[in-house]
Amino acid sequence: MSERVLSRPGGWAEVLREGDALVLRIGAGADRDHLPFTFRFVITPQHLDVLRDDVGRYLLADYVVRRLCERTHGERTPNKKKVRRLLDRVLLGPEPEVDAWFRSDETGMRDLAAAGADPALLQEGRVLAALRHQA
Repeated sequence: MSERVLSRPGGWAEVLREGDALVLRIGAGADRDHLPFTFRFVITPQHLDVLRDDVGRYLLADYVVRRLCERTHGERTPNKKKVRRLLDRVLLGPEPEVDAWFRSDETGMRDLAAAGADPALLQEGRVLAALRHQA
């Protein structure tokens, strides 16, 4: 049995407690009947703290993990070690490093602007600030 410990309105990723484990659950992509694929990744208590306290990092983590999941077309789960490294980078990395890392992804920047991130802050390279402004 699982208990929801963190969710936000709008279909964003949520965190569940399943026994002793914290699990990030995210829906990404859909099958031919338009049923969403659901992916689950074990996270740490430190990840949960950041997801709970920093909406910008929460939204960016959701975006990068969802995009990775969508690339599998539901055929398999993304490499869990790769997901863990992405989550560590986005959630636990220093803000200037997170901003610099994501600035190099022009497609991602356009996607974030389309999702409501502040375009002026994105243009300045302040990715996390742009997402916090959206929330």
